Amino acid sequence: MVVMTSFKPELQVRLLAGLAQLTRLRIVAVVAEAPEPGLPAGDIARAVRCPASTLSFHLKALEHAGLVTQE
Repeated sequence: MVVMTSFKPELQVRLLAGLAQLTRLRIVAVVAEAPEPGLPAGDIARAVRCPASTLSFHLKALEHAGLVTQE
């Protein structure tokens, strides 16, 4: 278990800000539960019922927060 207090305050803010939106929280849950890394964006969009343009916006925010990476 990782305790948030073990991170610098700046990182804590960035991580929490990345998750402070329902769609982004759902995206992270879908990605975390994927059986293999590299879940395609289309699969994520279907799972969270999100249009591609909106998904792109949220993935960018999650990437900025350091919660996901895009290839």
